[in-house]
Amino acid sequence: MMEKVQKLSITDELTGLYNRRYYTQIIDNEIRRAERNKVCFGYFILDIDNFKRFNDNYGHQRGDQVLMQVANRFRSVLERPDDFVFRMGGEEFLIIFTGETKSKVINFAQQVIEAISMLKIEHGYNEKYNIVTVSGGLVVCEPKEKYMSADEMYKMSDELLYAAKEAGRNSLKSNS
Repeated sequence: MMEKVQKLSITDELTGLYNRRYYTQIIDNEIRRAERNKVCFGYFILDIDNFKRFNDNYGHQRGDQVLMQVANRFRSVLERPDDFVFRMGGEEFLIIFTGETKSKVINFAQQVIEAISMLKIEHGYNEKYNIVTVSGGLVVCEPKEKYMSADEMYKMSDELLYAAKEAGRNSLKSNS
């Protein structure tokens, strides 16, 4: 019983992904672990493009279905035990993961974005694509430099996310 209650306290009710509460519990430890292991740390905020317009036109029930489909795709792409995906609220997700090199971290983040568009979920109000897409802001911390704090990474990746949206959506912007 206690294990079930604990699991409910760290997961998002709709998607089953980790929630913001769990993020705040583990983020500092995960950053320190990446530093200790001398690997690149990826801090990746993603947002479903034009999701408000999706909900307004297809309805919130269909919007919830899309959130669950996107969450399932994230789970299928993020398979390693030290890959974490969180639903931070609404249509915003955060993924933290590690990689051997900066280019591998960036390539993996690009694969995540492509995995969502490969779902080919109709979204007639997402101009240019007409399917559900995501945009993302990625901060990569490398072992040869001092890692940023979680707050610094969040702020920078959020700014990069908005740059990706301004650049036409369905894209990734990173700090490198």
